[in-house]
Amino acid sequence: LLAVLFAVVFSSVMLAAVTPVHDGVGIVAFTQGASPAQTAGMQAYTVITSVNNTEIHSYADFRNEMSKTAAGQNLTVVAFDPTTSASNTYHVTLVAEAGTGRPLIGIYAIDVSTDYYHPLTNPDRFNGVPGAVLSYISLPFQGRAPIDDPAIRFYRIGGPFAALPAPLFWVLVNTAYWLFWLNVMLGATNALPAVPLDGGYIFKDGIEALLSRVRKGIPTAQRDRIVRGVSMSFAFLILGLVLWQFIGPRI
Repeated sequence: LLAVLFAVVFSSVMLAAVTPVHDGVGIVAFTQGASPAQTAGMQAYTVITSVNNTEIHSYADFRNEMSKTAAGQNLTVVAFDPTTSASNTYHVTLVAEAGTGRPLIGIYAIDVSTDYYHPLTNPDRFNGVPGAVLSYISLPFQGRAPIDDPAIRFYRIGGPFAALPAPLFWVLVNTAYWLFWLNVMLGATNALPAVPLDGGYIFKDGIEALLSRVRKGIPTAQRDRIVRGVSMSFAFLILGLVLWQFIGPRI
């Protein structure tokens, strides 16, 4: 219940007040060396809104449009600058990637959509509700949580929360998500089939019930010994898997 509460606070209360500065793809940084985008005068922390007169609303749109290009091609790129609220047009000549020949624009991009933070409002984007829930839980592994610089440069805070200092607002937002995430992880850990966790006792009762049906008439002492052995085996297996995360990389 606490996990649900913090998820509601994070997604439906706090992130509901956050909107992208503009639909499109944010430029986080430029690639090392001669970046075609930087050479054309494009700036970091601006949002690409159009490529060759095709509107860009998401990172998928951007990738789709870039897949139609070739090295040496000249692109007309429109980018929105949140510091001036102005859209500027740039002419970018793509270069070929060494070794592959793929056309490169020379930027590190970020999808500025907030759908990732309340995926159930648009589950189709994540291939349904299960995908949306999985995406929400895995935000830390996607690099989308905590939400900090430079990602916060591409968002505006509105409503009552606009009265808060931006750094304080983002601290509260990230705290709400991490409290949700920790509660989910604690719940998942508690469900593991290892005594003394709750999942271990449920697993133990399940094995005992299964033995009672499969091997009717088995002496109670023998049944308890089998159940105890299976439960302990799973407990040590899980402990071994946890320890391997620390030991394995060092071997």
